Amino acid sequence: MPTTLEQLQTYARQELARIYGETEHQDLYVMFKAKEKNLFSRVSQDPFGMEYLTAKLAMACLVWEYACLESALNEDSFRKVLFRQVMDGFRSPKMMPLATAFSDYYFTCEKEPSEPPGILLVMRIMGRLNLQDPGAATPKTPEAPVPFVFQTLLETLEGFRSSFENQCLENFLNHYGKTR
Repeated sequence: MPTTLEQLQTYARQELARIYGETEHQDLYVMFKAKEKNLFSRVSQDPFGMEYLTAKLAMACLVWEYACLESALNEDSFRKVLFRQVMDGFRSPKMMPLATAFSDYYFTCEKEPSEPPGILLVMRIMGRLNLQDPGAATPKTPEAPVPFVFQTLLETLEGFRSSFENQCLENFLNHYGKTR
């Protein structure tokens, strides 16, 4: 019978395959390009997809760690299974830009644990892609509307977070039957 760690590694590989197979970043890009022509005129689909995917992977790792803690899978080796699987996928020198982006997103959230990760990730995506809308809300102009791109990315990542969290918690509780 496989150990708990081996079971978690198998589950992590399955979830990563699912995440890598999803294509919502393509739909988002087409929508943003059509709705925000000026803002997206200097961003091509591949860089956007890379940023979105690595931010989503960072969110998945944070959710996995939370779900492990909530399911009393407290060992560091359990909590970091997904993170290690992601990083193992970035071992090739060709993957260095993805590894760098992923690390940036992940550690941005780690540095600010009291802030909602979805907001931190979207702010970082916007900054890394230089998607600052001059008419958007800032601390000096909080009455300005929240940019469509920001709001849509946040809703999409938060939807993923919620769904992935529920899947992980359900899987962990069904297989390991513990809660904190």
